[in-house]
Amino acid sequence: MISLPSAAMSGRSTLLPILLTILTITSKTCLVQAEDSIQYWTDYAIVPKRCITYNNNDQIMYSMYDKSTNYCTDTPMGTYVASVPTFVNAYLEQAEDNANDEGIEYTYPDASMYLDCVYKQINGVDYYLHLGCADDGSNSLAVNIYTDEQCTEPSVINGYDDANIQMDISIPFEKCTPCVIWMDKNDDEVDDAYYVNKQTNAPLCSTMWMYKEECNGKCQRIGLNNASSSEGWNKADKILLTVLSLFGEYVT
Repeated sequence: MISLPSAAMSGRSTLLPILLTILTITSKTCLVQAEDSIQYWTDYAIVPKRCITYNNNDQIMYSMYDKSTNYCTDTPMGTYVASVPTFVNAYLEQAEDNANDEGIEYTYPDASMYLDCVYKQINGVDYYLHLGCADDGSNSLAVNIYTDEQCTEPSVINGYDDANIQMDISIPFEKCTPCVIWMDKNDDEVDDAYYVNKQTNAPLCSTMWMYKEECNGKCQRIGLNNASSSEGWNKADKILLTVLSLFGEYVT
């Protein structure tokens, strides 16, 4: 019999528990991911609640439901947040998918160019534009103005940071939307693959489930405060600032 040196035996005895720990953590992680994944979206629904500023970031608060037949009147699976660009991009992909299913050519809204941080120079001053929450309510979006190329530092004047740019993106806030929307088609137009694809390919819901972040008590209180403070606002009452008007004149 060959005897291993004591140092080698000691190294093996130390390494084995470490490997077992790694394998255990990996298996648990895979199990959690498997349990959290959703393959068929037929019975699910989503409700965009409002647009809020949370953790210094404009985000869409939304709830998800596992029984769309109840029209989102039951207890949600959870309430979450995702950045405005992440939510809007998924929403537009869903809109394109629905249009293609109807045989309609889809055109992305002009404001979708601001899903990324866009540089503009006005009167020799550098600005950056990015899609976010509107100043005049929690149920609408706006193109916001920033001073840095990461679009993290708002350019605020008299409490406003909205650019005077036409907003042609409208999110159906407070509306229960099924994750899978069936189109009226004859059986001879589709095959089994069509039905499987419709149930498994839900751009909005699958993306929001993938990128969801829990909206805790503090987050939801912010949302309620925003909704309350927006009541009674009228766009005509909003101060039209000169610098924001410049964007309406020069931005194309």
